[in-house]
Amino acid sequence: MNNRKGFSLVELLIVIVIMGILGAGVMLSSSGAVASARALTIINDLRSLKEAALLFYLDNPDGELNIENIKTYIDNSDKLTSTVYDIQQNTTTNIYFISYNLASEPNKSEIISRLASRAKSAGLLNDMSDSPATYSSSQTVYVKAY
Repeated sequence: MNNRKGFSLVELLIVIVIMGILGAGVMLSSSGAVASARALTIINDLRSLKEAALLFYLDNPDGELNIENIKTYIDNSDKLTSTVYDIQQNTTTNIYFISYNLASEPNKSEIISRLASRAKSAGLLNDMSDSPATYSSSQTVYVKAY
């Protein structure tokens, strides 16, 4: 009979290798979850800005639509101090668009693919045109303000 105490070196190495494989799998799956969460945050922020723009328009039909004017209609307006959100008017169609610039995002390519998969249901656009084309892969995401 073999009365040994403890584990052999081979057994310890096998356990370490298995734990490494499981850890790598968790890391790979969590990066996709972060990109999905960030894409949903961007979509929700654009929706909130669109609602604020509509409220501003109802109160001031002749007023100039810009970020500063709709801050009073947003609960958490500290996000609007950054340069990633903007409101622009298409001069040919006189339609306002709210944009989000993805330049400062760390996982930009993953976020772009997540936004593209949700573009049709969220009303995301590639540019400030009134065409029915949806967002596919540009660095700036647009949504019609009203």
